[in-house]
Amino acid sequence: MKVEVTHPDTGEKVVLDMPNLSDDQIREMASEFSSDKQLERNLDNLPLSAEGKAFLAKFMKFTLKVGGTAIKLGKKLVEIAIFVATKLKHLTFWTVLGAIVAFMVTMIPLIGSLLGSFLAPIIMLGGLAKGFYEQVKSSDPSIVEIIENSTTSFRPLNGEFA
Repeated sequence: MKVEVTHPDTGEKVVLDMPNLSDDQIREMASEFSSDKQLERNLDNLPLSAEGKAFLAKFMKFTLKVGGTAIKLGKKLVEIAIFVATKLKHLTFWTVLGAIVAFMVTMIPLIGSLLGSFLAPIIMLGGLAKGFYEQVKSSDPSIVEIIENSTTSFRPLNGEFA
């Protein structure tokens, strides 16, 4: 089965051959859980700048063509991000906090770039680990199940686009 990806800005096309994709797997990847209007409403309610919302709106238009079926990959990824952020609040908070602290380390004059290149990944991993720990410790520790269920439709791709 041919998978075609088109860059939204340049129009550059990349074609991959994935012979193991079945029609059922393609239908599962193409299924949508929310309408475009619902997702746009959720994005409008996010506390983001206009540029951030414009980026997400453009990202939602990213599609794959598998055989004759168009898969709205960008929309599905934004759906997953919103779903995970609402269901896993501890993990989201600590990961974002780790990213902010890592960014602040890189802003230190003169030595920030040196410290940031070494410490930023460690700080991010620490935030992720703390968030994971807090999420498991909370009353709803089904973190692995939530992440697994939200990404099942992408399993047929087997990491081909990573």
